[in-house]
Amino acid sequence: MSATVWDELRRPPHRFLFGAMPWRSLGYLVFSVVWALFWLLLLVTTLLLIPLWALVVGTIERRRTRWLGFPPQQSPHVRVPRSERRHWLSIWLLEPATWREVGALFSNLVFGLLALLLVGTEITILVLCVTFVWLSLTETGRVVTLWGDVSWALTPEKTPILVIAFIATLVVGAYANAVLAGAQASLLRLLCAPRDAELQARVEQLTAARATLVRALDEERRRIERDLHDGVQQELVALGARLAIIELEADALVTAGAGPVDPDGSALLHAVGTARGAADAALDSLRRTVRGLHPAVLSDRGLAAALQELGGRAPVPLHLDVDVPRLPAPAETAAYYLVTEALSNAAKHSAASLVTVDARVELEELVVTVFDDGGGAVSEGRGTGVAGLRERAASLGGTLTVSTTSGRRSGVLLSMRVPVPGYAERSRDANPAG
Repeated sequence: MSATVWDELRRPPHRFLFGAMPWRSLGYLVFSVVWALFWLLLLVTTLLLIPLWALVVGTIERRRTRWLGFPPQQSPHVRVPRSERRHWLSIWLLEPATWREVGALFSNLVFGLLALLLVGTEITILVLCVTFVWLSLTETGRVVTLWGDVSWALTPEKTPILVIAFIATLVVGAYANAVLAGAQASLLRLLCAPRDAELQARVEQLTAARATLVRALDEERRRIERDLHDGVQQELVALGARLAIIELEADALVTAGAGPVDPDGSALLHAVGTARGAADAALDSLRRTVRGLHPAVLSDRGLAAALQELGGRAPVPLHLDVDVPRLPAPAETAAYYLVTEALSNAAKHSAASLVTVDARVELEELVVTVFDDGGGAVSEGRGTGVAGLRERAASLGGTLTVSTTSGRRSGVLLSMRVPVPGYAERSRDANPAG
């Protein structure tokens, strides 16, 4: 592992001064000056693009600090999956790391100014020393005014003083350059590096989301098994029994030759009709069981049409004010299940007479609010419904809030916000669903 600039500064002076680190530090500061001037000119004309430029600065600075012996750094940004590449900018803009890199961008401007002052002062002193030595040897006796009343007489006797000043400037400048470069690099590494706490929080969030998803899937599997066992299975058993009766009726007709047992076949027709009714009932039960998995109309026609279809069979009257375009499937699914969960809670717990749904796209966010006028409340501890919706919203980078209102318009209000980058707000003149 190579020594950092701080390790080099702790070495004996002769090893530090005759090593490569003073030159690396000088190159680092010269680049900082040019880098700061470049960003200063660019930011004047592209002020609104500062977060985007900060991403570029962070990428370069994590590599540039290797000039001073620091090890390479990993990117603090989340790895965007291939399916979400079109949303990479909106994802990174929500990360704290991006805004730390904005701080790195502005710190570059400050350190660039300091580097300009330091290196400029060193170069000025060195140039003056060389110039005065040359003039002392060629124009002896000449008096040069430095500033104000301070002057310098150019004589050969003062040449050693100029040489000592030249060497001292090189030595002091080497250390000063290394300290300033090391301070800038250390600050940039602090701003542009991943945070252990952020990584741990992300791991915990993903672990919790996975556990919640597993619980929700297990609960859904048990619900389907229960519905199939208690509903469809019993109706299919009854259908089998009716078909067995039809078989006996038909066998009796054949045996009796359509005689006195059922002369006009009405009993057999009745049995067939009953069996057909049982088959229809079993089919309806099966449809009701699987309908909650994912409605086909949501995939085919979008959120507005799916909510209209849901309102047609809702146990509580549903008023829709939905004005959204076709959105990404995860966002539409989250909004749909928010409404279904709210309807279920309203029917079971609040005795609501009306459920109102409002859906809009505002500032590239899908905002869905569901309000019921019942007197109940939503408790996440009673089941996985609301908790699962919260986890679903969080997995999409959104939020879910649950509140209870009082007064003339009392009831339960659920509000979900889900990012939908690239989708602008629709005109209010569009025909809403409802």
